[in-house]
Amino acid sequence: MDVKELTHPSPAELAKVTDILSDSFWSTPLFHDFLFRGRVALSRTFIEALVIYTQKTGRIFVATDGGKGIVACSLWSLPDSPELGLKTYFTTGMLPKMLSIALHSPAAMARIAELFRFLEIYAPEFACNTLEFLASAEKGAGAALVRGCIWKASYLKTTIRFTASLALRYLNERIFMAQIMHSRLSATNAT
Repeated sequence: MDVKELTHPSPAELAKVTDILSDSFWSTPLFHDFLFRGRVALSRTFIEALVIYTQKTGRIFVATDGGKGIVACSLWSLPDSPELGLKTYFTTGMLPKMLSIALHSPAAMARIAELFRFLEIYAPEFACNTLEFLASAEKGAGAALVRGCIWKASYLKTTIRFTASLALRYLNERIFMAQIMHSRLSATNAT
């Protein structure tokens, strides 16, 4: 399996990255049940916006497997990547995608904002490169991609920071979902 950075991705490569991320994240409770409430098109639009953001402000790595093409992808933010917000939507070209989500589901846009606020609570105190999204279309391809990124990416100063950041993101998603479920159950029981 070859690992490479997409510095100047073609439209077909961006579409494949979006497909892999959309397929992988749609099956998670965070995307399917909480953020987009069963609306797959909104989820895909959000992933497209994040790919645009990463293309402009971060780094995209992919794993390719011979004739199969891209089988795994990862989106990285950098220490100087801007926070997501209205100004960033304008400067990166995300605005049409995010506006589409807001127009089709203001509630989904509010939940996205809630997610970003929650993640900021757990952001590391130090500036670091962060693996934001990782997805694969084949078993083992994601792990191979991460190993390749660690070896290829000179900006990853230590694997300790990388591992801590990755573990924290995974844990935060679980905590966030538990908090949401708890608050909704509490609200239901109170009525």
